[in-house]
Amino acid sequence: MIGAELRLLSAPLAVMSLRARFLRSAVAFGAALLAYRIVALLTVEQWNGYGERLSQVMDTSKIFSLAFAGRLVEVWTQVVGDFGQDLPLLALLGLVASYGLMVLKRAGFPRGLALLGFAALVACASPGPLLLLKDSMLDVPRMLLFLGPLLTFVSVQLVALVYSDSRQHVRVGFSLLSTVCAKISLVAFAWLLLVFSYAYGHSFQAQNLFEQQRISRLIWGVSELQSVSPADEFRHALVEGVMPASPLLSNTVRKFPLIDRLVPRLLQDGWSHGLRQLAFYGLNLDRVKGADFDRSNLPDCSAAQSLCRSEFRLFRLNRETILIKLLPIANPPDQK
Repeated sequence: MIGAELRLLSAPLAVMSLRARFLRSAVAFGAALLAYRIVALLTVEQWNGYGERLSQVMDTSKIFSLAFAGRLVEVWTQVVGDFGQDLPLLALLGLVASYGLMVLKRAGFPRGLALLGFAALVACASPGPLLLLKDSMLDVPRMLLFLGPLLTFVSVQLVALVYSDSRQHVRVGFSLLSTVCAKISLVAFAWLLLVFSYAYGHSFQAQNLFEQQRISRLIWGVSELQSVSPADEFRHALVEGVMPASPLLSNTVRKFPLIDRLVPRLLQDGWSHGLRQLAFYGLNLDRVKGADFDRSNLPDCSAAQSLCRSEFRLFRLNRETILIKLLPIANPPDQK
């Protein structure tokens, strides 16, 4: 609809009626939701509690309540928080503001405001079927994949508007200002993509090396505790805490808070996938639930059935179960 009103559609889409385009979008939305549910039903037996929780759809009554309207807005509140402040956030805001100026210039003020209002509704609904999940999708950063196609849509339309404007050779007043702002915002957005891609790759590698070193020392600790009672081999593990972020990420996370959520941690509270990954390092342990054990009377760090270091604390809960407590970095570096 927006592309049609701005006269930017290609020939095959331009001849379609508005009703036909809406129908095609509704079919695509429904097909995506149906495909998600089919995949969930076919693979649910292989999922852990983490996957099962993210496969549940909210009740129909809640979809038509005011609480659902709040879910439409919370996504963008999280996006603003994830991209921090200063230049990254300014680049995104500049792209959106330039798009608004070009739409107002192309369609006129009253009609342009209506189109921008409709574009805001499209942005709120852009997560698609993910909005219908029972639990918020914001706990999983990779669920924000809708942001890429949405920003691509804005960028493509902005490029098309700038190109169309350049062919008209209008270079005065508001027209000149909006065109210059659009070009600057596109360059700034390209810079943001380049910098963020480098930051993500560097952070992922730094966190991987950091965790490998910590895991090596953790496996050494488990082996030491195992040697106290060689006949009682550890087969199960209970993990408390989260693997801390590498100190090398401190400055990057300050500029891009999303990096802290996007770069995964190998070990987290009750996350069975992390323990399965430890098998590749030679530590093959199955996850157990914390509710099955009384942890109020753990042995002292000086006891034979425990081992404490600055990075972790290990306790033998019974003959086959070990408690792994991951500790944060004692003196994290200051962020500059």
